[in-house]
Amino acid sequence: MVVFMIIFKKMCEQINEFKELRNHAVHERKAKFDEICFVREKILGVGRNSFLVLLIKIRSQIAKEKF
Repeated sequence: MVVFMIIFKKMCEQINEFKELRNHAVHERKAKFDEICFVREKILGVGRNSFLVLLIKIRSQIAKEKF
């Protein structure tokens, strides 16, 4: 359960970063190309840990706790 909470906290931090960029792009200005590339890299894990990997870890942890 502790690992799940750590991963969940990291996921929430990532979502907040994406949300901030999204809100600016929708309500204030268009997102810049480098901002879009940064988000893409974080989601896909280009040169860093992937947001998708975090989601997979959470899903796996939930599945273990369910069964």
